[in-house]
Amino acid sequence: MSEGLFFGTERKLKTWNFTPSQLTLIGFLALILVGAFFLWLPFSVTQPSSSTFLTALFTSTSAVCVTGLSVVDPSTYYTPLGQVILMALIQLGGLGYMTLYSLMVLAVGKRLSLRERFAMQQVLDLPGPGGVVRFVKRILLMTLCIEGLGMCFLAGVWVPQVGWGKGLFLALFHSVSAFNNAGFSLFSDSLMGYQSNPLLLLTIATLVIFGGLGYPVLSELWNRFRDSSKPLRWKYLSLHTRVCLIATGALLVLGTYAILYLELNNPHTLGSMSAFDKLLNAFFQSVMPRTAGFNALDTAKLGQATLFITLTLMFIGTNPGGTGGGVKTTTIAVVFFKSLFSLQGRQNLVLFQRKISDSTVNKAVATLLFSLVWINGVTLLLLLTEKKELSVLIFEVVSAFATVGLSVSLTPTLSGLGQILIILTMYAGRVGVITLGTAFWLHHRQSLLKYPEENLLVS
Repeated sequence: MSEGLFFGTERKLKTWNFTPSQLTLIGFLALILVGAFFLWLPFSVTQPSSSTFLTALFTSTSAVCVTGLSVVDPSTYYTPLGQVILMALIQLGGLGYMTLYSLMVLAVGKRLSLRERFAMQQVLDLPGPGGVVRFVKRILLMTLCIEGLGMCFLAGVWVPQVGWGKGLFLALFHSVSAFNNAGFSLFSDSLMGYQSNPLLLLTIATLVIFGGLGYPVLSELWNRFRDSSKPLRWKYLSLHTRVCLIATGALLVLGTYAILYLELNNPHTLGSMSAFDKLLNAFFQSVMPRTAGFNALDTAKLGQATLFITLTLMFIGTNPGGTGGGVKTTTIAVVFFKSLFSLQGRQNLVLFQRKISDSTVNKAVATLLFSLVWINGVTLLLLLTEKKELSVLIFEVVSAFATVGLSVSLTPTLSGLGQILIILTMYAGRVGVITLGTAFWLHHRQSLLKYPEENLLVS
């Protein structure tokens, strides 16, 4: 009965002839609305009389978009059942709508259509629709294995403190939240109470890094590791994996050094810690903008230069095809090297002896440009509605757009209109500005006309 209902709805959707981009938008929107409905119900909140649908919508959007921003304290506002619903939304949002849909189709013995394979290819940033089914199954297996392993390590911290029942739930919730780069915590001060616990901080950081590496990178590394005919050597890795690994490593090292240097003598952050704890917390703080949102240091007490570094890391984000957000490391790499090559008078972009296609360069430039346009536009609107400082507002907008979740204590004070603007920003950041634009740009026709060429002065 349920199978017939599900695929009856599927056939009705197909009659509308939705594009892959439109299916992605509709899928995430539907998941957000369903999640908001359940979080709004009396059994999800500790004080039903104070519950509003806007609060539920904000929390659901933040969970599905794996952001972590919240206008309420999840540890006290939601009941245990509400927290389970929140964790489920984080997991579903991290896997992505099309991944979830594909798993449902495969679970009942159906086959993915070509349109659905192209949708999956677009959502996961795969080079083509081939091997999508095998890749989806691998995503589920990797997710469960990594989250399960993270839960075991975290249980070693919390089970001795609060017992088996609550300890295991805390471990599961934070493992899911960390791997999916959501940043939701069941502690009012996030992880500030564990500044000197290397097991917890390093486990959370490792989960965040693995989630941010991206499923394509994890899948290739796993294949190389288990297949003796394809050795795990640098020169045999794909261009995508090499660029992602270099970018991730460089940002982690530079971020750790910058935060350690800038906050070394700040008495409100690293100043009063031991040498080991300073390095540990600097590393943890550099990982979180990539884009998890946990914090062991008080973000509101970071220096202005550190906030700027954090803002930059949030905007860049993680690798494509993962659970994180931002404009993506590969986008920044393509735009940076294309600009550098232009200064050298070189027409083609070549990395590791591989030419990057013009379509990839165009997509990277468009992603960077429209991301900046969205961030600037929303920041301007919030300046008009919230009457707060520019630095505070732009930090919150970038955090929402990059689905990070770090906050300088602004989110709980937002007006209703401000919350709606942040909701839209989290949604746009999760689905991607390019997906959002192509979904509404209904006509995708390539012109057969060729026009005469003329130069335009640009500098």
